[in-house]
Amino acid sequence: MSGVFHAIAAARAARLLAAAPPEFWLCAACSRSISDPERLPAVRAAAAGVDWDAALRFIARHRIWGRAAEALRAAGVTPPPRAAKRLEARVASMTRRNLALAAETARLQQALTGAGIDALFVKGATLEALVYGDYALKHSLDIDLLVASADALRAGALFESFGYEARPALTNIDPARFALIFASMREWEFHDARGIVAQLHWRLAYNDRLAARFDLGAARQKIDVAGAAVDTLRREELFSYLCVHGAQHSWSRLKWLADLAAVLAMGQGDPQDAEKLLAAAERLGAGRCAAQAFLLAERLLGVAPPSGLAQRRMGLAETALECLALRAMLAGGATDIRPSAIASTLALTLLGEGTGFLASELRRQAISAPDVALVPLPRRFAWLYVVLRLPLWALRRVRRGL
Repeated sequence: MSGVFHAIAAARAARLLAAAPPEFWLCAACSRSISDPERLPAVRAAAAGVDWDAALRFIARHRIWGRAAEALRAAGVTPPPRAAKRLEARVASMTRRNLALAAETARLQQALTGAGIDALFVKGATLEALVYGDYALKHSLDIDLLVASADALRAGALFESFGYEARPALTNIDPARFALIFASMREWEFHDARGIVAQLHWRLAYNDRLAARFDLGAARQKIDVAGAAVDTLRREELFSYLCVHGAQHSWSRLKWLADLAAVLAMGQGDPQDAEKLLAAAERLGAGRCAAQAFLLAERLLGVAPPSGLAQRRMGLAETALECLALRAMLAGGATDIRPSAIASTLALTLLGEGTGFLASELRRQAISAPDVALVPLPRRFAWLYVVLRLPLWALRRVRRGL
């Protein structure tokens, strides 16, 4: 039966990729690992005859300005002057922001440590320092860090003392509502006047059954970021988390797959490295996410999958996830990265395994965090959020319009 599913997946993926424009393939070639010997020939082949205005739109959509600029330069491909100037300006702007985020990451780590709050930083500046060693390659949008739910309010107050604004506000929320908010949300956003965004997580995955082992007890390492020792995940855990993160967003941006390929390239000296990473993902509850990531990396970035992937049960869920991710990557061309609500919901329900995960995911999707923040209901009446979800959604849309 697995052979049938593989044949269906291959045929569907082939149809989707056959319709992909050449500018998408240029982005894919630029997203390959820097150590991949096929990268530069792939970049040169993909760049031949592209529409450079469209190429820049695709590069922006997939947020790979730094990777594209470096790959084109290394491959000896020179875009037209106007396109080259625009790309150079975007890379310079991105680099300045990355350096500001790195400095702020260091400051927040030191402040949290001084306040006795344990924190784990993921992606962002720690990934740049660990994998790239260069702040001009990877696009970072914000700072992601994990704290214990019991420390979230203290950490939030610390951020506010630094001039950050919480969204939604932390004030005037009673402990009972906080318990509901913590159960239905995984993060709180903080914005400062410079445009820096810090996402304070108490859970890294939308569904706590998907990445239950990604907590403060996860294996970690210290990385030097802007002169500070910053705690982040160890490589095996980092790989699994990147698989979960990309899968939760249906891999709609190539930048996430490029980061994964860069992490995989770190283990090139070990022929069993990919096998170990897949096994680690299985142990951490992210096996299906890792299988999806390896399938996509093989198709788009030329990454050799681990042999154990073929022995893993590749059923209807894995088949559907690969096709949903390819649709999300290609949907909207160079302008829109939002998969349809139905496709996104379906993908999220397929990421984990077992009836326990499915029940947890359906319950999570039935209660909206903004509803909990907007309407205070006693815990014993939390089931009413399911009934109220549609009218409250409509109310938010009306208020936003007004």
